Amino acid sequence: MGQSPTRRGVMLGVGAIGVGLAGQAYRERHGWVGLLSETVAISGDGQRHLLHAADLPRLRPGSRCLDTASMLVRAAERRHLDALPDWVHRGGEHQDLLISALLDLWVLSEGLPASVAAWSPYWRFVWARDAAHVAVAFAAIGQLDRALAQLVFLARVQEESGWFAPRYDPWTEAPPDNRTRQLDSTAWVVWAADRLCALHPDETDRIHHISGRMVRRSTALLASLLDDSGLPPATPDYWEVKAPALSLGIAAPVVAALDAAARLGDVWTDRRLADLAGEAGARCRAEVTRSYEPRGWPRYLGGRGLDASMTFMAPPYQATTPPGLSAALDRYRRLARRPAGGVAPGSTWRNDGISWTPATAVLAQAYAHTGRAGSARTLLTWLENHRTAAGSLPEKVLHNGEPAAVAPLAWTAAVVVTTIGHLRSRPD
Repeated sequence: MGQSPTRRGVMLGVGAIGVGLAGQAYRERHGWVGLLSETVAISGDGQRHLLHAADLPRLRPGSRCLDTASMLVRAAERRHLDALPDWVHRGGEHQDLLISALLDLWVLSEGLPASVAAWSPYWRFVWARDAAHVAVAFAAIGQLDRALAQLVFLARVQEESGWFAPRYDPWTEAPPDNRTRQLDSTAWVVWAADRLCALHPDETDRIHHISGRMVRRSTALLASLLDDSGLPPATPDYWEVKAPALSLGIAAPVVAALDAAARLGDVWTDRRLADLAGEAGARCRAEVTRSYEPRGWPRYLGGRGLDASMTFMAPPYQATTPPGLSAALDRYRRLARRPAGGVAPGSTWRNDGISWTPATAVLAQAYAHTGRAGSARTLLTWLENHRTAAGSLPEKVLHNGEPAAVAPLAWTAAVVVTTIGHLRSRPD
């Protein structure tokens, strides 16, 4: 999600201190970030283009293809839409949001080794976190080949140790920089493999062939890194900032991954994997619950601020919802709410008035999976109403409701797809 902007104050002398502080407070409440694109579309030569408002007349209706796109490209998009399952085609609430999210996922992955996070230059990379969610979204709509493509790429780039770099160039497979490694990347790929097996139980052998080695490496690493109490080490997580202590953004995915690996060991009849993951997972879950639950599921171990990573302790990441999480979700929503109606990544995030769609989407997902369908639908409606003019889901929404930063964003689109799918599979 990138780093929180640096706060800066301006001291202009004794007579101007009041005005300076007032101006700074206003800027803190009302931060501004430009919209980098209305959407991404493919042209006649098969190239992707960032579209701005003036370019939208060139965009085909209900499509992520320009009017110059070849018949081949348009046919590929049509096949993607035609192959969607009945629960998509029969329509329902948030249908326009669902279709636009599916188009966003298509345009960020079609013809690429794996889905990029977004198409703007600094986001034109593969994050394991995002790709894992994209894999699950594609699996949820029955497109297992596209789902497995994400895992094929991730299995290729994973280090022998089980670690991943934070992000990779999709063509060279090289990390673009030396960002500090994020342990949740290793956890997310295990969770994704387990979800694919759950969604496609007749394809477990194929999923194992592609992801088995990656899952075993990842599980061995996660189990080896637990301390005597059962907790993983502190590393940066989806906030991508230096970690002063273990964050729930690391702890929760590790719990999810170890439980997932134990299930995969059973499905793949790998007793060693099942036993290793089962023992480590039980220790980790017990200590994470003991350490975080009494304090209301805070972001940092021993802290009080809340963030979106508490949603990682709910299904579909976990098999069950732990004590106190439902109340914590509501408290996070209240404390992190921004003027436009979405949420910031955390209650202690910079007070600039900006909502983040990934945080809002995973909160909607948590509500959907914990019996709070009404709250989930409210947040999905908010996401639907704050898309770009082209219908893409942006990364951010300003205090006045304007979409901002990159659009589309793969993580948000993926979570929207799976959340709507879950709601449609459950009677009210």
